[in-house]
Amino acid sequence: MPYAFSPDDVAFLASAEGEKAIAACDGLALTDASWLSDVTTARRVVGDRYAAVLETVLLRRKAVSKLDGSGSWLLTADALQQASASPVARHRAERLAGRDVHDVTCSIGADLVALAGTAARCVGSDLDPARLAMARHNVTAAGVAPALVRADALAPVTRGAVVVADPARRDSSGRRAWKPGDFVPPLDEVASVYAGRDLVVKCAPGLDPSVVPWAREVELVSLDGQVRESCLWSEGLATTRRRATVLRSDEAGTGVMRWTITDDEPDDIGVGEPGEWIVDPDGAVVRAGLVRHYGARHGLWQLDERIAYLTGDEPPPGVRAFRVLEFGRYSEKELAAMLRRHDVGRVEILVRGLDVDPNTLRRRLKPSGAGEASVVLTRIGRRPTALLCRAERVPA
Repeated sequence: MPYAFSPDDVAFLASAEGEKAIAACDGLALTDASWLSDVTTARRVVGDRYAAVLETVLLRRKAVSKLDGSGSWLLTADALQQASASPVARHRAERLAGRDVHDVTCSIGADLVALAGTAARCVGSDLDPARLAMARHNVTAAGVAPALVRADALAPVTRGAVVVADPARRDSSGRRAWKPGDFVPPLDEVASVYAGRDLVVKCAPGLDPSVVPWAREVELVSLDGQVRESCLWSEGLATTRRRATVLRSDEAGTGVMRWTITDDEPDDIGVGEPGEWIVDPDGAVVRAGLVRHYGARHGLWQLDERIAYLTGDEPPPGVRAFRVLEFGRYSEKELAAMLRRHDVGRVEILVRGLDVDPNTLRRRLKPSGAGEASVVLTRIGRRPTALLCRAERVPA
């Protein structure tokens, strides 16, 4: 159960005494094996605030890979989980550069820090006093100074500013398809309250665009191959109907490369037999329904018009693509023979369009060769097909 921070906890953690307490516990391992010993040490060193201190140490360690400069931040477990990764937050903030912006669900300030760095004027608000106090601490640590006020997201306190909202997600019992009522506050109420205002709403990637008719642009954003969010842009901010934005950290880990594709681009591509390469488009492209547009941009064609795999004789730059070594009709017996012919012992299995569990299939195949390969299982028309490939990273 995550620790529930109180405003008094936040005041202590933000104080000089709290900073010393955090530093005193920062060297503890905090593993399952060391936990009881670490708690005993923290109680002796810190006193009654030990639980808040240990939670802060743990959350800062988790935040390092997600939030830039968060080594001195104050966080909650739920807020950290929902916060946009810094490259994603900066991308959204850049689209709002020079505007007055109000983040009406600012929480601990992860998005607010990015917005304050590009906006003409910036306001953050939240109803939770502990999170709002954390946001005050965090924006100061980040060197920005947005105005902060305690307010309900559904009770407007600004006029004229672009409204940015990141409603919390309720437990949807594992559903991939989200509904407006699965969010707090509900998306329909947010749209109603801010009707006529420029509005940006960050939500889960699985949201069906048809249930948010006010959104004139739906942008799917991925970071390093993982789809992070769907961003809804209202009439005054939209520049297209569907957009996929792909963010990827460079090899040195010092920057982020970005490219985008929209439904304004051509999508006239054919369907045909496998070429020299198989390309599995980034998840943001697939979720945004822009597979054909991506194929047209890079001279690729589809194996099957209902399947998201693309193929061609030259892969796009900067992607992980699959060089085709052999392909044929799929059956377990034929696939096992194919693996033996190519001396494959380690195999990656990708499936789209067939009811096949990769892990179960791998155990049944029992590959035993010296080499490694990737197998793409898909459907071409009505024909189940197996393609034996070698995965390669294409230079950018």
